[in-house]
Amino acid sequence: AYRTVSQQEALFNKQVQAYMKDNNLSRTKAISATRKTVADPGSSEHHLGTCFDITVPGVSFGGTQQARWLEKNCWDYGFILRYQKDKESITGFLAEPWHFRYVGLEHSKVMQAENLCLEEYLDEYARDIFVE
Repeated sequence: AYRTVSQQEALFNKQVQAYMKDNNLSRTKAISATRKTVADPGSSEHHLGTCFDITVPGVSFGGTQQARWLEKNCWDYGFILRYQKDKESITGFLAEPWHFRYVGLEHSKVMQAENLCLEEYLDEYARDIFVE
């Protein structure tokens, strides 16, 4: 789950180059497109050690039995599906059905009950969490 900044930088730059080559985008537009799928180096949740990506070898994870089970049950263990399809405009990232983040059971249960992504949850409850 953990990535160093240099690993994230290599991943980011590889995606930028792919957008430039495969979609004939300028560097500026390729960087903008990349930021919807790959976090900027130094800002990835993988640096924090609070998230991990899950895969099923040889198949796309979204839609698998494992993905459906995790999406339904991760909340019961303090995890959230970090980038949900219906929250893309809020998170700024395209949906990633493989990316899970630990927030703790107290928080995950509220987020599930109120259908909140992390950004919405922090907007709503940050003052209660950080000011006690």
